[in-house]
Formats: sequence, C-alpha cells, structure tokens
Amino acid sequence: EISKANILQAALAAMERSIRKMSKSPDCVLVDGCNRIPGLLGPNDTWTRASQTVAALRETMPPLDAHPKAVWKPNSVQAVIKGDALVPSIAAASVLAKVHRDRLMDELHEKYPIYGFDSHRGYGTASHIKVLKKIGFSPVHRTSFAPVNELRPAKASAFKVARAAAKIVARKGKDEGKPAAASAKRMPVIKLTTKAKAKAKAKAKAKAK
Repeated sequence: EISKANILQAALAAMERSIRKMSKSPDCVLVDGCNRIPGLLGPNDTWTRASQTVAALRETMPPLDAHPKAVWKPNSVQAVIKGDALVPSIAAASVLAKVHRDRLMDELHEKYPIYGFDSHRGYGTASHIKVLKKIGFSPVHRTSFAPVNELRPAKASAFKVARAAAKIVARKGKDEGKPAAASAKRMPVIKLTTKAKAKAKAKAKAKAK
C-alpha cells in the first residue's frame, strides 16, 4: 500500500482497518498528528489541515480498501497534534506500536543479520545505508524507498547474503566459545540461486588458477 499510494495514506488505511476490527465500536477516535482517518468521515468532511475533503481525496487516489455498503462510523474523529505527549491513550498506543515494531525487526534480524534490523529498527541510518550500498538490498526492503530504489538493480543475491550471514555466525560462535557449525544451525537456510552458484564456482576456479 505504501508503494501504491504513500506512507500517510497507508498508515490511515491501517488505522481504519484496526478500528473496524474492534469488538466494541468506539464513540470517539483520536489520531496522533494533524490528519483524520478519511474512511471514517463523510464525503464532505475535511481530513487534513489543508481542508481537503474526503471526496476530493477519493478522486485523486484509488480506494485502499473495500468496505460493505453499510459503513459504521464513530460519532467523532479528532486529530491531536503531539497527541502522544498530551493524551494518555495515544501515548499508550504509541508504546504498543513500537514494541510490536521492534519484535518484527528482531525477527527480520534473525533472518538477515547482516543488515542490523535489531539496531536501526528499519530506519535509514548511516550504518543501514552503508550495508545496503555494500551488498545490496534484501527481499524485505521496500524498493519504493528512495535509498533502496537508488540501488536498483543491485539487489542482494542469495550468495552475498548467505556469505555475510556465515561470517557473522562464525564470529558469534567464536565469541561465545562455540564451534561455528553449532551456531550456524540456528541460522535460516538460504538457498543459492543458479546464477549465484555459477558465480561462486567461477570465483573458486579463478582462485585455483
């Protein structure tokens, strides 16, 4: 959705879906920031500080989600600028969201340790960009993100990712006083593509000469 629309509309659509899945319908919805959720407003309601109406938004963008004819809407949807510092419920939601995000990043770190998802948490930090430039991007990187898009078509091959992961496993095993092979068992298996295998064989032959 981020690639098809933009990060703002994708975030607002995700908020709308989460509200619709609630077991109890809230009377009032508070949104952190300056934008209200378009899907919970009427066509003539404004959703931004720029006074753009929901109807105008729908004319310029494709609908992000399909809804039944009978659409439930809360009585009030309010945007609160700096809401995480002013409203306890928004602050609590912010903490929950970040904890969930961090858990997802930890899972990605287990799969692609070379990228350091456990430290930068998906942000385009200097260390993250450095790794991207060095070995390319992984299957989980969003190619519409500018720093990643600039690297296309230098997508990280399975060979590069596997080699980098193997080095980390060997180093970690050495630091913990365990054989690298034992540590490697905890790493996910990364299958080499035909192209990567051919490249590895060619490199091995060149070294043999």
